[in-house]
Amino acid sequence: MDVERIRGWAWNVANKLIEAGEIKTLDRFLTDLRSANLPHEFANTIINNMTVFKKSGIDVGEIPFDLQYFSNITEFKQAKAVVTATIYNAKIQSERRTQKEGGQEK
Repeated sequence: MDVERIRGWAWNVANKLIEAGEIKTLDRFLTDLRSANLPHEFANTIINNMTVFKKSGIDVGEIPFDLQYFSNITEFKQAKAVVTATIYNAKIQSERRTQKEGGQEK
């Protein structure tokens, strides 16, 4: 499992949604990911949300193979932790930037 590739992908997805002003969509995606407790649920959540993003005009690129197939439950748990933490951190950093710039939180 390539943790840096997964982290980079999650960071990219989060920032594309933030740039598009889709904070509520990002929150919903994060909630859906956190609720997926089995590998196939997690992969389906990603795929379903990517389809929604694409229909909204937000192209987040390809889903890394490391998020499509897990050799064991430990890989799944690690990938889930990396994805959810990275998306959460991107959201928090965006909120801090907005506050520093004197803007309002979305």
